[in-house]
Amino acid sequence: MKEIEDLKKELRNELKEEMQKLRDEILVKYEKPKEIVELIPGKKEETVFEEEFAENILKSLANKERLKILKDLYGSAKYFSELLECTKLDNSPLRFHLSSLKDTGFIDQERYRGKYLITTQGKIAVRVIDFLCSKCEVEK
Repeated sequence: MKEIEDLKKELRNELKEEMQKLRDEILVKYEKPKEIVELIPGKKEETVFEEEFAENILKSLANKERLKILKDLYGSAKYFSELLECTKLDNSPLRFHLSSLKDTGFIDQERYRGKYLITTQGKIAVRVIDFLCSKCEVEK
């Protein structure tokens, strides 16, 4: 039981660190006036992601059913049958969505019991989506 609590604490700390980094990046990006950034030679903002890789990740997240699966798993790990009940999907479509989320590293499956669980990367994705949605609601 102590190992589980330690793991939860470690995951919370990792998630907190990643969210703080993201927040700091966002603050830095939006606090600099464009004129100043343009005047500094060689200091143009550079993106570090590859378009094809980013496209694959975003495709995985750009589906209502997959987002629902991530939200369900964010609370606790679930068996396939529990996910069937939550999503109201048939076997084949659910397997397709789970496969897509596994391929991008947002979820994993326990080897012995077969439960599906959200990864740290998946938790970060859910938190980022939640953050973006909350900011878009404010700006509406």
